[in-house]
Amino acid sequence: MPKARFPPGVSHLSGSIERTGPTRPMSDPAVLDSDLGEETTRPRRRGEVVLLAAWIASLGVHVVLFALMVAIPWIRERTGSDEAPRVSTTDLRDLPAETHFTMAPVESPFATTPEKTQLHEKIEPRDANALSELRTMQTPRVEIVGIGTGGGEFSKYGIQVGAGGSGPQFFGLGGEAKAARRIVYVVDRSGSMMGIFDDLRAELKRSIDRLRKSQKYHVIFYSTDPPVEAPPGRLVNAIRSSKERTFEFIDMTVPEGMTQPIEAMRRAFALHPDLIYFLSDGDIPEAELLKENLRTWNRAEKVRIFTIAYVSSAGRQLLEDIAREHHGAFRFVSEYELGG
Repeated sequence: MPKARFPPGVSHLSGSIERTGPTRPMSDPAVLDSDLGEETTRPRRRGEVVLLAAWIASLGVHVVLFALMVAIPWIRERTGSDEAPRVSTTDLRDLPAETHFTMAPVESPFATTPEKTQLHEKIEPRDANALSELRTMQTPRVEIVGIGTGGGEFSKYGIQVGAGGSGPQFFGLGGEAKAARRIVYVVDRSGSMMGIFDDLRAELKRSIDRLRKSQKYHVIFYSTDPPVEAPPGRLVNAIRSSKERTFEFIDMTVPEGMTQPIEAMRRAFALHPDLIYFLSDGDIPEAELLKENLRTWNRAEKVRIFTIAYVSSAGRQLLEDIAREHHGAFRFVSEYELGG
């Protein structure tokens, strides 16, 4: 049987271990340090090495990340990445040769452009007069050529006058007298009117019918006999009931006698009107006396007189003078303008 080998200084006797070499007592510190130091310091050194390696690895990772953050902008700048991305020509083959998209600036309505300022600076009084003449040529003043106040059977005479916002209308006269609220019709009913009196009746009724409710009116027929007035013999409101009563009076009136308007005009001024329509069909006797009386009655020039020469132009000059002196207008109505 082979002999068991033991480490130097150790022998096996009777199941116990004994040292064969020199021994130290257990209480010696050198023995403890030498025997325990090697066993305890080795694990501690391994932990320190591992911790150091991890710290170095973390530091390396952060260094790499920092380097990338610094390098990326530099790389973009060097490679020209700020330029617009290139588009394949195959994506542009369906587009037109040149395509422009622009946003037009919104011009403020209060802004003054150099062009506008320059335009205003170039306008001189001489140019303004030229523009005024141009506007006059574009919208000339049309002379009245027919009877009627617009619409219905009177439209064939070429007169189309609306009532809204204008003054009263009688044979196309008076529209400019927008402030007139008290209107008196002084109308010839002499015997020479026989045969043309129906057209006069129609126009007179149309004129009254177009008066507004805020206006008042009265009708006076004259001849050599005393004036014939519409009931109740004074100005009445232009309401439906008054108009219907006046229309009945007009239809009942018949021509007779000679032309003598002085008393009828005296009666008209007694009603303190704003506007008088004065119609005659021929020569007016005592013309100078009539003109003198009108100047006296209208000394304050508060009444406007519009005159109509009906069919006959015999008294035209007198009627024109009266209209001119009393801030009105004159019109001649020929028999060719009357309705059949």
